[in-house]
Amino acid sequence: MGIATVTHQSAAVAALPCEISPWQIRLELHRIQASKMFASSPCLSRLLDYLVGARLSGRSENLKEYILALDVLGRSPEFDPNTSSIVRVQLSRLRAKLASYYDSEGRDSDLRIVLAKGAYGPRFVLGHAAK
Repeated sequence: MGIATVTHQSAAVAALPCEISPWQIRLELHRIQASKMFASSPCLSRLLDYLVGARLSGRSENLKEYILALDVLGRSPEFDPNTSSIVRVQLSRLRAKLASYYDSEGRDSDLRIVLAKGAYGPRFVLGHAAK
């Protein structure tokens, strides 16, 4: 791991709310992925994993529709986000599934992973603000 990588990762961790550790975020991600709701949605689980990983490694600014289509959804390099809404549709489904998860299986979670409309990078919300 080069110096630039370490610095970049340190900046990504520094950008997290100070009371939330990357370990806590990964644990919450694991809980979500192991839930009944997400166990039946491997594509959405993979998308969430990718988005959280990008945020934790400081790459959330680089998340674009085209990159998500290729890296997560298995589209070819010829993919055109202007003619296909697959990424937007999957993100909408992911937002809805996360909301349903936190209304049911994850209702007691103190940490929530939130995907705001119009954004690809997740936010991490702790405590009473999460509910």
